[in-house]
Amino acid sequence: MGRYLRYIFQLILSPAHGWEDIDTGSLRPLEMASAGFYPMTAVTAVSVFVGKLFHPLLTLQELLIDAIVTFMMFFLGYFFATFSLTTFLGSMTGSSASEARCQTFALFIIGLLELIAILGNVTPITMAIIWVLPIYAVIVMFKGREFLKVPEAKTGRFMLLAIPGVVLPPYILKYFFSLILK
Repeated sequence: MGRYLRYIFQLILSPAHGWEDIDTGSLRPLEMASAGFYPMTAVTAVSVFVGKLFHPLLTLQELLIDAIVTFMMFFLGYFFATFSLTTFLGSMTGSSASEARCQTFALFIIGLLELIAILGNVTPITMAIIWVLPIYAVIVMFKGREFLKVPEAKTGRFMLLAIPGVVLPPYILKYFFSLILK
């Protein structure tokens, strides 16, 4: 998980250089998922329980449901993001990115969203800045277009695919799971 987090922090500090390092590293998506993404998804879900320290009126049942919803939103969000990228990226943008690159891209963008969720879960008060931070994930995605081999002329189309295909699905899933489980 350490290597996965190191790459995420590189993407936060310098998105362009972070994608270059990911590109030159010998990363296999399956290994990154099992050694980094899945454990981080579990940590994100467990971080929901920190809310009990700040909000003592929350019940264990509410926290457990919220943890399950949090886990599922990112877990299924990754698969939806990978599906949307591998299905539509080539036809919409002319990209020659492989499925492995699409999986890697989704792993790191969803991981960045998980880091933002952890930050929101362990903060005692709701700060507006935390809800705006997913916009930074959009900037990181923009810088990752070269990693996915998207031609510069097709950047707009790429962003029109990437935002609803990668960033929004976890939040839409959270909304639907919250309706079902609460």
